[in-house]
Amino acid sequence: EKFDGLLMTVVQQSQGINGFFEAFFGFLRRKTDFYAQPESGKQLLDKSFNAQLETFKEQQRIKEAKQKAAEEKKKREQELKNQKVVEITDEEAERIAKEESARKAAQAAPPQQVQKAPEVAAVEPKKEGEEDEEEKGQVPVGNGGTTDRYIWTQTLGELTANFFIPADANGKNIKVDIGVQKLKITYKGQVYIEGEFYSKVKPDEHLWTIDTIDGRKVLNLTIDKFEGMTWWKTVLKGDPEINTKKVEPENSKLSDLDEETRPTVEKMMIDQQRKAMGMPTLEEEGKQDMLKKFMAAHPEMDFSKCKFN
Repeated sequence: EKFDGLLMTVVQQSQGINGFFEAFFGFLRRKTDFYAQPESGKQLLDKSFNAQLETFKEQQRIKEAKQKAAEEKKKREQELKNQKVVEITDEEAERIAKEESARKAAQAAPPQQVQKAPEVAAVEPKKEGEEDEEEKGQVPVGNGGTTDRYIWTQTLGELTANFFIPADANGKNIKVDIGVQKLKITYKGQVYIEGEFYSKVKPDEHLWTIDTIDGRKVLNLTIDKFEGMTWWKTVLKGDPEINTKKVEPENSKLSDLDEETRPTVEKMMIDQQRKAMGMPTLEEEGKQDMLKKFMAAHPEMDFSKCKFN
C-alpha cells in the first residue's frame, strides 16, 4: 500500500490500466533481465496474480458475510417488534377506571361558557413568478446536474464530475491541481477551468482519467468529500445548482458506518419504525417503564389526577 500514490500517478499518466501495463512491462524489458527467462517470468506473474485473486475473494467473502449478518439481525429485530404484545397491568386498569369515572363526573357538571376559537389568518396566494424555496434549483439526475462546462453525480461521501475538454487533450497536455476547496485544470499551460468547490474535499483522495461521453472528450474526476453524509448543490460555486430536497436517498449500509455513528443510526431507524407502528420510541418506553415502577412502589400515592407528558 505504500506505493499506491506513486502507482496511481503512473495509471493517470498512462491513461488507464492498459497503458499502465504497457509502461510496466516496457520498463521490465528495458531495465531488467526479466525476459531472459520467460518461463520463470510467466510463473512469477501467475503466482502473484493467483495470490492477489485469493486475497480479493477472501475480502469479498468477509464483506458478504458481514452484510448477511447485518440483514439477518435487522430481520430478527423486525420480527421481535411485530410479535410484541402490549399487556395492561393492574395499575393501568385501575388508572383507566379512574379516568372513566372522572370523565363521567365532568359530563354531569354544569356546562361552562365556551370560548370563541381564535380566528385564523387567511393565507395569501403566491404572486405570479414567486417560487417556494423547496422548488428552486434543477431536478437532480443521478443526484447531480448539468452545466455548460461539466456534468456531475454524487453520493453522500463521493463526487464524480465529467469536465468537457478539447478533442486533442491528453494526459500530457492536461494538468489537474486540487486543494482543500480549490480546483484548477490546465490545458497546454493555460488555465482551462478554475473555481472553488461547493464544500471542502480530500485532495489526496482523488482520481482522474480521460474518457469520452456521447462523442465528447471529458476529464473524469472522482473525489472524496471532506464532510461525508452531505449533499452538494453544485460542484463549483457560482454554477447552476440542483434542488437537494429532491435528491434520491441512497441505500446506506450500516456496516459502512463507523463504530460511533452506527449505534445512533440504528436507534433512529428503530424509533422511526416504532412510530410508524404507533408505538413509543425506545426512550419514551423507558420513561414509561420507570414511571410504572415508581407508581407500583408507591401505592399510597394517588396519581389519578396527574397529567403526564
